[in-house]
Parts: sequence; structure tokens; C-alpha cells
Amino acid sequence: MLDTTAGAEERLLLDILQRAMRAPGTRIALVLHLSRLRPPAPRPHHRRVARALLHDTAEHHDGQVFALRNGDLVLLCENSQAGLRIARRLTRPAGYLAPDALPAMLLHLMRIDTPDPAQLLSVWQLATAGPAALAYAQARLTDAVAPLGEDVGFGSTATLARLVDRPETELLRQTAVLLAGAGQLRPLFHELVFAPPAQRLEDPFLHRHLAERLSRTMLAALDSATAQPGRWAIPRDGRPMLHIDMTLAAIEAIGVADIAARVAGVEIALQDAVGNLDRYHRVRLQLQNAGVRVVLDHVPHRALFMLRSASLQADLLKLDWSAHLAALDLPERPIAANNPAGPGAGQIVLHRAATEAALRWGLKQGIRRFQGLHVDAMQAAERMLVCPHAAGCGLGQCRERATATLPAGRLQCHNLPLLDGVGPSPLRPGQAA
Repeated sequence: MLDTTAGAEERLLLDILQRAMRAPGTRIALVLHLSRLRPPAPRPHHRRVARALLHDTAEHHDGQVFALRNGDLVLLCENSQAGLRIARRLTRPAGYLAPDALPAMLLHLMRIDTPDPAQLLSVWQLATAGPAALAYAQARLTDAVAPLGEDVGFGSTATLARLVDRPETELLRQTAVLLAGAGQLRPLFHELVFAPPAQRLEDPFLHRHLAERLSRTMLAALDSATAQPGRWAIPRDGRPMLHIDMTLAAIEAIGVADIAARVAGVEIALQDAVGNLDRYHRVRLQLQNAGVRVVLDHVPHRALFMLRSASLQADLLKLDWSAHLAALDLPERPIAANNPAGPGAGQIVLHRAATEAALRWGLKQGIRRFQGLHVDAMQAAERMLVCPHAAGCGLGQCRERATATLPAGRLQCHNLPLLDGVGPSPLRPGQAA
């Protein structure tokens, strides 16, 4: 008799398995162990993608999918051509996956998020391994409900309208650095970003729409700013070393000449670039011919080993730091050695480096360019070592003033040239910038 305290899905799975064992034929049980993914996984997108693949296979192979309380997904289906639904034989879509093709696809999609890919899937032929499938289903009856998380949703459209419509939107300035020998920090460029809540918009499509509409607002903010040495960026060769995020559509609409007169670098989201490679290369070539650095931004850790750097021809690539990177099996090997056709360590800026662990991982992989909160704190500490007014400031105050672009945020600093990197260098004596 089934345990009535168990979840309905778990009881139904066990009941159907027991029935199937009476005449197993060519039926199989495939379990995707999402419960074994690293926290905070399984995320909503893991379940959405996996369920779509499993349901498609179930539909064509007389099967059924079970979503269990612990996060696992179970597919019971036929594993032979005889199991295909006759009505679907001639009309199955080109992207359709047969049961024997599912494991490779699922492992490829989720291998970075599980500590041991071999433990991500279990596949049992009911005719020969039915007891193992039954034991798994029986064990699920006593599982607790796992927190599966919720979809983030589409973000706040009210927030979007407020950011686009208000001309006084505050910009923040973040400095990327080259970590040279003996821990020396060499500023590379400033990036201007809109202050939160813009940074809290989680939906990628809304964020992309926001970026496109804000491109003109960003340039207008630069034009209306009061000219102050170092206000926006580190001057170098007569031009501020300033980067801004822009979409391909906005770059073409505004014009490369106008952009080149204001900034030294344009950062283009990887999703935008690969969405239309012909357009990307046309815009990239125009920018680089005008002396503007092209940076591929928002590169997730999953994309690191899929990129072919030579084909994208960007000047820099900004890899978003993730704790998953530290768990990759790359002991003492530089990134370039793992993917010779991909980006080299000298081309990568490790972005969102908010912890010491991020810097340690990057240095181990040969990366020397970093950007993020931990880097901001390191620069503030360097400034305070040489600033004669440091006794009246805290580390957090120095860091926040360096990121501010409005006068109110910088008012309490008594050494603005040092804050902006245009006065006495915060670097150690003898270091070249």
C-alpha cells in the first residue's frame, strides 16, 4: 500500500512503474537528477529547458514526465521505433530528440552546474533494470519538498519608464584595472553604468530593451556634464579612457563618428553580437577603424569554452565571474590551453569580481584584468595609503566617492585629482601607468 503522506506525483510514478513492470517490453525510465545540481540550482531555466525536452520525447514515444518534489524529472517511455505514435511518424519536428539522444543533450546543457556529470542522469531499461527504477521511486516517497525557486518574471516596466524619462538619472563609474607584478594596480578604463534599479532588472530581454533606449540618454549625460579634469575617466592620449554599454542598433542610429568623439570603448552584449553576426562585424569594423575599443560584455561562464575568439575579433572580452568557474576542473592550466581557438587570458577582463576568490581564480588562469567591487575596494585602499586627507575618510567612503559622477557624491573628497587618477598616482613609486 502506498504511503498517503507522499506527494501525488511520487505515488503516481511508483504506481505506473509497478504496472509497467508486468510487461516492460522496451520501456525505459530516465531520471534527470536536478536535485544534485549545485546551489542555488536547480534554477527555473533548468527545469523549463529540461521539461521541454522530456515532454517532446514523451509525446513521440508514448511516454509520461513526472516532476518530483525533490526537483528531479522522470521520463517513462518506449525506447524503440515501435513506440512512436503513428500520427507523429511523418510530422515530427526537425529538433526532435529520441530517448537514446536525450542523455548526451542533457549532459551538454547542464554539465557545468553539476559536480559530477556522470551522476546527473540515470537510465534504466525496465526489462533488465526494473528493480533499480522501483527502488528509486520508492525512495522518493519520503523526500521533503525542495525549494525550487520561482521565475524572476519580466522585471518592472514602471522602473524602465522612470529611468528612461528622468534626465537626472545618476551614472556610476567603475574602473577596470590591470593587476601587475607585486600586486600593483594599473587603471585601464572607466565604465559608466546607470545606477540601480537599472542593475536590478533580471529579465534579459527587458534589460536589452533598456540598454537600447538608454544609449542616447548616456551620451546626452556626457554632453551636458560640466567639464572637470578626470570627472568621467582617466585622460590618455588626449581622450578619456571611457567605456559605455551600447546595442548594435543604437550604434548605427547614433553614428560611429559621434561615439568616437566621446568615448574610447564600446561594450556590446554577447547576446546582441551573436544574434546578428553580420551586423556585429560591420559595426565592429567601423568602431575599430575609428579608434574605438570593442568589448564583448555579459559573457557567462557557460559560453567561455564555446567562443571562437578569432571569429569575433573583439579587443576585450568581459567574463562574468561565477562561483561555478572555481569548480571547473582547470588545475594550474591557463584558459587558453583549454580552448586554443577561444579567448586568451590576456584578452579577458574578469567582470563582477566582487570577492578575493574571484581574483585568485583569475590569477591562477593567467588573467590579469579585473573589474568589480573587490577591485574598487583595492583601489580605495591604495589611494588611502598615499592621500594626506585619508585620516578623515573610511575605506567605504573612498570607494563610493570614486564611483560617483554627480558633484554631490564627490563633495566630501578633498583630493579629487587622486580620486580620479589624474593627480599624484595612487600606485607605488616607479610604476608606469
